[in-house]
Amino acid sequence: MYSKNNFFEQVEKRYDKTDKDKSDYIASQRKTLVSATEYVPTWVIVAVALALSIGTMVGYKRIVTTIGEKIGSQPINYMQGTVAQGMAMMTILAANFCHAPLSTTHIVSSAVAGSMVAEPNGGIQKSTVKAILLSWIFTLPVTALLSAGIYYALSFIAR
Repeated sequence: MYSKNNFFEQVEKRYDKTDKDKSDYIASQRKTLVSATEYVPTWVIVAVALALSIGTMVGYKRIVTTIGEKIGSQPINYMQGTVAQGMAMMTILAANFCHAPLSTTHIVSSAVAGSMVAEPNGGIQKSTVKAILLSWIFTLPVTALLSAGIYYALSFIAR
């Protein structure tokens, strides 16, 4: 949908404005598309931002320890951290340019693992990387099942 919105935006910029009917049609199509993709209420955005912020504040020590010390066979050094953050930034910017969804946590973790592997005397702790990969694989189905369960429980209570 975002790609189509971008397409309509480009067509509007390049299209000859002399044909009013076609011009109005393109504008109406874009407006319909924008209303379909930008429907999230402000309170939902604020609630999600607060939940993510509180979760990070509560679990920051475990996150920092895992990313900084447990992925690699040795703790991350300044050069590896700089390279990992630079690659993560470029990957996130490229995905943003392409309107592709991604997880910044996955990107940063992968970049740190890559910088650890690239170190001449480095390496990764396979058990930690395996645990991270398994959590990535199981996150989507488990949260889908939990949300479905909560929905049905609340539906049952509301009857």
